[in-house]
Amino acid sequence: MKKELLSERLFQILLVISLLFCISCSETFHKNGKMLFYTSEKDTMFVIYQKDMQNYLFASTLSPFSEKWERNISGHPGTPAVKIFGDLLACNCRKDYVCLLDRETGKTVFEAASKLVFSPESTGFIVENGRVYTLCEENSICAFDIESGEKIWETALNAEETLSAEFKIEENLFFYGTEISGITAADLSDGKTLWKTEPLENLNDFHTFPETLLVDYDFIDGFALSTGESEWLQPYAGKVRCINDGFVIAQSEEFFSVLFVKNGQEYWSYPRTGTTILSCNEEVSLAAFTVRNLDQQSSETAENYFDKVYIFDISTGERIFEHTSDINVKVINITGFSGSTFYIATESGDPENMMVNIEKYSTNSLEKELGFSFPKGTDEPEIFITLVHSDAEYTVFKKTNILNPSDISFYLFESESGTLLGRMTGFPEVVYGGKAVDIIDYDDYFNIKEKNLSDFLEKE
Repeated sequence: MKKELLSERLFQILLVISLLFCISCSETFHKNGKMLFYTSEKDTMFVIYQKDMQNYLFASTLSPFSEKWERNISGHPGTPAVKIFGDLLACNCRKDYVCLLDRETGKTVFEAASKLVFSPESTGFIVENGRVYTLCEENSICAFDIESGEKIWETALNAEETLSAEFKIEENLFFYGTEISGITAADLSDGKTLWKTEPLENLNDFHTFPETLLVDYDFIDGFALSTGESEWLQPYAGKVRCINDGFVIAQSEEFFSVLFVKNGQEYWSYPRTGTTILSCNEEVSLAAFTVRNLDQQSSETAENYFDKVYIFDISTGERIFEHTSDINVKVINITGFSGSTFYIATESGDPENMMVNIEKYSTNSLEKELGFSFPKGTDEPEIFITLVHSDAEYTVFKKTNILNPSDISFYLFESESGTLLGRMTGFPEVVYGGKAVDIIDYDDYFNIKEKNLSDFLEKE
């Protein structure tokens, strides 16, 4: 009898252990509370949620999805955020403090008093070479040593000053910008001001180069990094669109202009005729223009108004590729550059049986490598195609109705063959290692479920 009771008890214990083990490694992860923020990098996902007016941050591995650690934090009650700096996470670990956490354990490794509240759009905090540069105290900028926590320097801002862009570091200089005071350059070692520009109205951002500070405000202008004096003959009336290897592509009312960062001289330009969409990527020295002419043209001028894609070598201004509509095929757009490839979407067929065709090209050879196709739909006169995801197994494109941007559809393909697997019910929040993380968010709880991309296909 005792032996039977002992065996039954042992069975119950083993059953409980197995259930606990299954829960900890379950494909579905449940939390009570309201999800406020998530982000992922490499093999880890970070989530902030709120329960009973308290914010919590947890980290989970991806594929398989499994929680690593969780802790309570402070931060914005509605739009908190964490920022990732290598092995460190920046957040508000407690009220009126900025903190750095070890991303593997969640433990605090640095904290300082600050009014900075982290959100997806917040500025005023960077990590560089073992130091933190942050807004601190009431309205100052401080530099700290992370390991010792020692304050290295502090410089006070005017009471009415707020940052217009994130801090920048170039060589031994520290830069910050406010709309009231313009750009300030300080000595990185002690924080002492070296020079300031005049106030720059509607300061949006600035970019550092070895000898030049490129500033984007109501105009674009270049300043000498060492003195703050303007290096350009005159500011350019436009906005920064892309920066590539010593060049800046700027957009004015009439042109896209490629300018030398060093002196602002125009190298070459492209007119903004029709609806012209620029695609560029800092990884490749290429600029692509999709020209869409949505208005009906007369037969005499129609040949000059075909929808088309032109690709230029930024460094030479040479047009090296073109794909133009004809009587049978209409160009939709280039989806942009992705690594060493780019994709061009076209449509063809009868009005009642239109197909969207997406061709994959190499940025090196400019040769077509693969094709993808799916039905367009008869009630969508103008669409735009976006590459959403691509890995060794799957490729996903998004179709957007230009007249109704909330009307979107996703299509899943095999990457190697280009075979259409079907239309998707949606696209997951995170994709990692061939797996998808689907977040189902409600008012007072959320579920995170690990899936395959093929699980998002519409059921026939």
